[in-house]
Amino acid sequence: MKILLASLLCFVLAASECFAIKGGPNFGNTQVRTTGIYAGLFVPTGVDNSLGIFTATIPKTGLGTGTVAFFRNGIFYPGTIQGIADPDSAVLTAVVSSSFNVTFTSETTGNPPTTKNIVITFNANGSINGTIRANTNVFSTAVARITGTAGVTYATVGSAPGFDSSSANSDGPVPYQVNGFKQAEAP
Repeated sequence: MKILLASLLCFVLAASECFAIKGGPNFGNTQVRTTGIYAGLFVPTGVDNSLGIFTATIPKTGLGTGTVAFFRNGIFYPGTIQGIADPDSAVLTAVVSSSFNVTFTSETTGNPPTTKNIVITFNANGSINGTIRANTNVFSTAVARITGTAGVTYATVGSAPGFDSSSANSDGPVPYQVNGFKQAEAP
């Protein structure tokens, strides 16, 4: 009887090793893979009539790139985003650059009349400091979330007679809260 019991106990011990969790109990995965395709919003933290959106691809190697668009005081600023995400600390650091030109044609009265093109450049440039975290919402399809802050300075270069560009200038960085999510893994 003792031999039969010892044989069964050996079988139970061998089988239990097959179902053991490697490394001890699992308390949830706190590490996040930073590579992927992200999208998000820039929401102003103060009183500012603006909003920004972005999408960026963070590859395994090299610089992450994407597009950004700001809407401020009725003006649309299309641009780019470039950044990196540290795979160990999950810190996202990026810069945004948006610029476009508006050309005014001015005609002088004279003999002969002359025309002159005046170009005004609208700029929106700044930086993002964020963190990528694993999504803890079990009902969400997003694997990771981005939270952070950004500062974007709006400025115009040039002027035209009769055109007031002061509403396009921010006189310093506009503070934003950045919120985003991972849309897909990097290709």
